Amino acid sequence: MPARTLVTLLTCLFMMLAPTGAVAAKKLPVWRIGIVVDGPWKREQHRLEVMKNEILALTSGEFDVRFPEDKILHGNWELSGVNRAINQLLRDPEVDLVLALGVVASAEVARRKNLPKPVMAPMIVGLQPSLPYKDGVSGVRNLNYLYAFNKAPSDVLLLHELYPFKRLAILMEPLTRRVIKRYELDKLFRQIPASEQYLIGAEGTPEEIVAQIPAEADAVMLAPLLRLSREEVTRLAELLIERRLPSISIFGGFEVEAGLLAATTTERDIQRLVRRIALNLQRIMLGEDPATIGVEFQETVRPIINMRTAHRLGISPTYDLMSSAEMIGDPDAVKPEPMTFNEAVALAIEHNLSLAVSQRSLAADGEDVSVARSNLLPQLAVSLDGREIDEDRAEASNGTAPHYQSSASLELNQLVYSERALANVRIQKLLQAGRELEHEAGVLDVVLDTTTAYLNLLRALELARIRNDDLAFTKSNLERARTRVQLGAANRAEVHRWESQLASARSLLIEANVGVSQSRVNLSRLVNKPLETRFDTTSPSLQDPYFLVSDKRFLRYISTPASVRILREYMVLEGLRNAPELERLNLAIEAQERAVESARNVYTHPVVGFGGKITEILSRGGAGTKPNPVTIPGFGTFQPENPANDNTDWQIGFNAELPLYSGGARSAEVRRAVQQLASLKYQRDNAMQGIETGIRVNLYGAGGAFANIQYARDRHEAARSNLEMVTDAYGRGAVDIIDLLDAQNAAVTAESAAANAVYDFLIQFMNLERAMGRFDFLMTEEERQAWYRRMETFFAEQGVRPAPKREF
Repeated sequence: MPARTLVTLLTCLFMMLAPTGAVAAKKLPVWRIGIVVDGPWKREQHRLEVMKNEILALTSGEFDVRFPEDKILHGNWELSGVNRAINQLLRDPEVDLVLALGVVASAEVARRKNLPKPVMAPMIVGLQPSLPYKDGVSGVRNLNYLYAFNKAPSDVLLLHELYPFKRLAILMEPLTRRVIKRYELDKLFRQIPASEQYLIGAEGTPEEIVAQIPAEADAVMLAPLLRLSREEVTRLAELLIERRLPSISIFGGFEVEAGLLAATTTERDIQRLVRRIALNLQRIMLGEDPATIGVEFQETVRPIINMRTAHRLGISPTYDLMSSAEMIGDPDAVKPEPMTFNEAVALAIEHNLSLAVSQRSLAADGEDVSVARSNLLPQLAVSLDGREIDEDRAEASNGTAPHYQSSASLELNQLVYSERALANVRIQKLLQAGRELEHEAGVLDVVLDTTTAYLNLLRALELARIRNDDLAFTKSNLERARTRVQLGAANRAEVHRWESQLASARSLLIEANVGVSQSRVNLSRLVNKPLETRFDTTSPSLQDPYFLVSDKRFLRYISTPASVRILREYMVLEGLRNAPELERLNLAIEAQERAVESARNVYTHPVVGFGGKITEILSRGGAGTKPNPVTIPGFGTFQPENPANDNTDWQIGFNAELPLYSGGARSAEVRRAVQQLASLKYQRDNAMQGIETGIRVNLYGAGGAFANIQYARDRHEAARSNLEMVTDAYGRGAVDIIDLLDAQNAAVTAESAAANAVYDFLIQFMNLERAMGRFDFLMTEEERQAWYRRMETFFAEQGVRPAPKREF
């Protein structure tokens, strides 16, 4: 065998025996990142891990990113130490990129002109006089920084709105204070509304830090003090409260929860900053020059207020501020009452006052049946009679009418046959059954009102959140505009335009919050809760199992135009079958037919009855008790016997009555009953038409609203992406304020439309359910299965098959 053939065979054999998944692993480009911090942190260490994980997740599959432990350095809270750490990482051949995670480290590295490797400084506080900046980028090779902490003026304005202080103490790390003085960034703090400011290098224990605050200071601002542990921050907050010093935190988040009064930086801002750092690093790894990557980071301005601290300091925020703020620890706040969609419906059915009124009225009207039936049962009465007459008349009665007498009677009457009485019993039973169906329809109306109110509350809460976000975004742009004015990139008119936009955003937020309050009151009324009850709501989804449409079988019947057409017909039939209003009219018609029959039978059906009465004389006396003596000439005078010696009297009788003529009243009654019957039949036809119309209209509406959800979401996504791009361009001076305002308004409008689309569909769906006379979430599992069986049978009868079973 030739050698070449042998080699070929061995190669094929090796390939067949080799594991099928044995593929050479692709080697990814390695990026080793060195990190510099100002000094060792006592808290927030988890932030570093979160950022590492974000970077690793974002670059997974593209780069092999590493964070060597020996390349994470700190400057021991000394300026020289920070610069030594920076120099070490810049010279280290095993470091590909330097990340300066510290206010001082970012400031020091950003002022360097010659950087041998990519550097990112994401902790810049204010635009330093020596900081390179042109058209929104650094313009310095290998340098990218983020102008991230630029809300100091907004923070202090918030504190001033809460408490109009005169002298502000600003607590910061001594090293940070030194750098701020070095770069003349204290000018940034001179913009705040206070006659005096004290920049204090805070170090030591909380007690030692508070002792450094001048006695004349009446408010405090805290820069991040990372040398304090969480417990020490809590202690510092308590000491500030004891000194009656309102405080605001630049860092926000936990520090407000720990007891500081307020902040404008939220956890969401920190997460966005971490995400932005990761994105910028990814762009650098992909080959972009850091000098060309944007340096501005848009922070939101959303107040966070610790209401417990405010209460202890005797501070009460204004309604305007509370409308846009996140309030935590409110001692007077009522804890929201958890209530799901189904729970709201159950509460309304059980406790709604209009249903309670209807229930009691139904019970009262039900006694009409007993009253009608009583006419056919024996009527037994007992009476007691006593009388006294004039003595002269008693004398003249000759013993037939005593001066006084008492008696007792017992009377029994029984109606043997009466057409009107028999008809009335049947009619009242039918009318009561109709009233029960009317109550059932009232229950469905209350369920519809409650579900609509619940969804409207969710809608109002979502719109208020959107308006709150818009307000925070506008505040951020106002700060951006002020910065642009300082840099000479804009004039004061731009600031005034954002101030006008801010006033408009506040007005719209107040309007949205009013809508929330109104929706909350309406829902509270329907479930019979105190009208100011706050609810912790959850948004329902059509994927919830209590909706019929969550069943994948339903999707098979809306896949083709033919099946949708048959589905409409089926739903109309179901609606006509279930509608309590229609059944009530059917019962009313049956009752009226019996009334017509009764009116006609009066001509030939007599009223038959019998009765009896027994009377017993209990006592008699006085004049007239005995007959007067009789004198007969020649025979003398003698006393006649008293004819009333028998004290018991009784009678029994039988009666049959058939009126022959009543002046035409009976004929008029027949004609009236016939016309009323015809009117009820027309009412039934009208109700059927209304039910069918409601089902078809709401079905079309629900279909259109459902389709609009995705389009509204697409529009929202496009508008949001456009806003991000325009915002970035505005920060670089590439577009003017009008473009950004248009993009912002378009984004708010699109987000509102996306939220409205969901709730419009759900409300339309609830109206469809009401038109069909039943609600999915009130059906049992057996009723659901029966509903599907009827639908399958109906489709089979129409000769239309649903789409094949498949995943949707």
